[in-house]
Amino acid sequence: MFRWDRTKGRSPESHSCVSYLECQLLDPVGRPTDGREANGDRQLRRIRLPVRVTPSPVFRTGVVLFVLVTLLQPDRALLACSLIMGPRTAIEIAYEAEVIVRARAVEYSVPPERDTGLGAVRFEIAEVLKGSFEPRALDLPGQMERYDGPNEDPPPHNFVRLGGRHGDCYARDYRKGQEYLLFMQRRSGYWTANWSPLAATNEEASAAWVAWTKEAISKPRELERRARAVAKEREEQLRRRTRELERRLAPQ
Repeated sequence: MFRWDRTKGRSPESHSCVSYLECQLLDPVGRPTDGREANGDRQLRRIRLPVRVTPSPVFRTGVVLFVLVTLLQPDRALLACSLIMGPRTAIEIAYEAEVIVRARAVEYSVPPERDTGLGAVRFEIAEVLKGSFEPRALDLPGQMERYDGPNEDPPPHNFVRLGGRHGDCYARDYRKGQEYLLFMQRRSGYWTANWSPLAATNEEASAAWVAWTKEAISKPRELERRARAVAKEREEQLRRRTRELERRLAPQ
């Protein structure tokens, strides 16, 4: 499918990786891209990418709230991704996504690993709704062995389907032959639909969901206004909850 430049630890400049996972692959003889020996089979290379993070005020407030929730309700700390920040709504992901495409899951480009159960699912691009996206295919981390089903709520979807309501709060289960509406951002140079926990960024592309999305993005100024209003309300809710918990912890 592609060749690797073993001396530089990455694919040649002529190869344009369209997914984060695709550009982590070992070559077919099992030699990692950094030159070390491997166990002989094609597998995934786990790497750490240097990312500089500047915490926003909302993030700092969320951290404080997480600490307080952990102290007050330690049995619920594992639900922090839903308790603290809350998922982005349909309006927000439509506004914040750099690219939105309708794509069909067709096959594995990389079989699932035994330990994680995840491989690379290849999608054929059927339609680009927002942004510029030239490749006709896209690889995303996921699996098609077990599918927990579509989102049971009617569009617009403000919460992820069942497959993303556990683990790391991202849905990575797909059904072969099914079309999905992928709201994507570019992270560390690669396109991904997993950029907002518990958000409906890769749901089945039902006619109603596609129609709502097209209508929303057709009015960019209205979309921005609504998205900013929702984000502002979430920030205010975080601050109110933080103040409430701080009062509960304050000495009497």
